[in-house]
Amino acid sequence: MSGKLEPCPFCGSENVRFESGKHAVVCMRCKARGCIAPTEDASRDMWNDRVRDDHAGLARVNIGEVATFPGAKPDKAQALKVLEEAAEVFGAWQAFDDYELLYECADVIQATCNLVAAFGVSDFAPYMEECRMRNEERGRFDG
Repeated sequence: MSGKLEPCPFCGSENVRFESGKHAVVCMRCKARGCIAPTEDASRDMWNDRVRDDHAGLARVNIGEVATFPGAKPDKAQALKVLEEAAEVFGAWQAFDDYELLYECADVIQATCNLVAAFGVSDFAPYMEECRMRNEERGRFDG
């Protein structure tokens, strides 16, 4: 691999650099962030491979920023809240209520973000990127 960082795969910006103190690449325009790697070279290679991935034809869903509830705790009750909200998604799906389904999906995302924040995570992007890579390896994006 070349020593050069490729432009951001999301916004195309060439203003990408290594995140201060970490082996991860970040786009200074859209704040997309590559995975943390053991070395700077590995981080650059992962970023540059990601740029070459052909995901142009895939649908994307923008969920925007999610403000989390203050005082959320990393406990069983918060974990069960995610499950409770997911059950409500299934109920709305069974009722063929698309309108309600979308609101229930939003509730699942809210409850999940509250749980994640309770564990001290404020940047979930690296976890979503790892999820994307696992799903890609499993062939789930292969139409």
